[in-house]
Amino acid sequence: MASVGTAKTLRKLERSIEAGDYYGAHQIYLTICTRYVKLRKYDEAQHLFVSGAKLLCSHSQLGSALELLETLIQMWEDAGIEPSTERLGLGCLSYGFRSVASMY
Repeated sequence: MASVGTAKTLRKLERSIEAGDYYGAHQIYLTICTRYVKLRKYDEAQHLFVSGAKLLCSHSQLGSALELLETLIQMWEDAGIEPSTERLGLGCLSYGFRSVASMY
C-alpha cells in the first residue's frame, strides 16, 4: 500500500496525464520510483517504470519512456536483480518500437 505522500503524488500523476502534461508526468514517475527504490520496494518500482513507459509510448513520448526503462535497468543492476523475460516487460518494449515505426 502506498504511503499518504506517495498516494497524493500518484493522484498528481493522474492529473498530469489527464491534462496532457507528459513532461510533468515523467518527472512524477521518476520521483515515485525513486521513493520505492529507496524503500527497496523493487516490484512496485518496476511496475510503475513499465506502466509509465507504456503510457508515455502511447502518447509518442518515446524519449521519456526510454529514460524510465533505462532507469529501471539501472535499478536492477544496483539491486542485483537478474533481468528475465518477464521482468523486461517485452510487451512494453515491442509496443514502443511499433510506436516509433508507425511515425515513419
